[in-house]
Amino acid sequence: MNLTKKQIKILKDFCESYGASGFEKNVTHLFKEYVTPYCDDIIYDNLGSIYAYKKSKVNNPLKVMVAAHSDEVALKVNEICDNGLIKVRETSIWNQILMAQRVTLINQNNEMFKGAICATPIHLLSASQKNSPVEVKDMFVDFGFLNKEDAINHNVRFNDPIFVDGSFEILNDKRILSKALDNRIGCALLVEILMALKNVELPYDLYVGLDVQEEVGLRGATTASQMIKPDFAIVVDCSPANDLASNTEMGRLGEGVLLRVVDGNMIAFSQLIDYQKKLCIKHHIPYQYFISNGGTDAGAIHKANDGILTLTSCICARNIHSNSSIMDVDDYLANMKFLKVLLKSFNASVYEKLLKDGR
Repeated sequence: MNLTKKQIKILKDFCESYGASGFEKNVTHLFKEYVTPYCDDIIYDNLGSIYAYKKSKVNNPLKVMVAAHSDEVALKVNEICDNGLIKVRETSIWNQILMAQRVTLINQNNEMFKGAICATPIHLLSASQKNSPVEVKDMFVDFGFLNKEDAINHNVRFNDPIFVDGSFEILNDKRILSKALDNRIGCALLVEILMALKNVELPYDLYVGLDVQEEVGLRGATTASQMIKPDFAIVVDCSPANDLASNTEMGRLGEGVLLRVVDGNMIAFSQLIDYQKKLCIKHHIPYQYFISNGGTDAGAIHKANDGILTLTSCICARNIHSNSSIMDVDDYLANMKFLKVLLKSFNASVYEKLLKDGR
């Protein structure tokens, strides 16, 4: 394993934290705990996004924003049934991965309840039922509540988040299996970047932080970018690997940083892709081109104010939006190296050239 024990702990801490869209305090509090010794201040937007601020000694410095999102996909309580079972609604989770999964409900008092998504034994299913996937709206979750009153007495309410559990495991010293790699990879990388830059004087004000509610519409990125008003932004995220059936598709584990040229809500700045590629080549950082139907917080940030030069710095993982995502450690280290190189070399001259090259 190329990660140190401390690096593994940081990543494990974030992966094992629970933080659904709109319920992200466990993750943002953990981030604050980690980064406070490495920054000058902590700031928030009014949605709950959190940023560590590292002040430059340069007069009238540029502002650089490095963002990751703190939320993970989850289920939400939709109905408490008379028999104590819970009906749910989903947010970006494919229904075919859910049957019989073990889950955790967190109520308004931050109390946790373990349970399981019910799966009718095959002996009791008709022929048509055996061949038909169960829709999320038809699923029931059992937390052991005896009836509706029992669930309510345990302070379970409509919209409480329910997380599909997935333990953090190291596979064969090269890969990591866990829930929520999208985007706890980014959360951990941002902590490591701040730690690495603690004693480095930068020619710009640096804002490194977590945006809330990315999975439901890039909401924290919208408000955070309006608050910070950066000149340059970097978005660190986890994208879907596409290498299960072919080694020729874009997005392969172990092939390095993603040069994300286009996705569902952003056409990349071509001069930034060239800049990213040149840095990777110069510093022997593996990279690969990537196209996605999905999106990242860059989709909101690059449109803020009068437009912000925004670059994505992502890696891919298999099975994202599930409790069994798998990442390659070498990709994680490649992205860390790239971020360090970029942030240590970026300055006003680089910014002005990038700005001019887009005109």
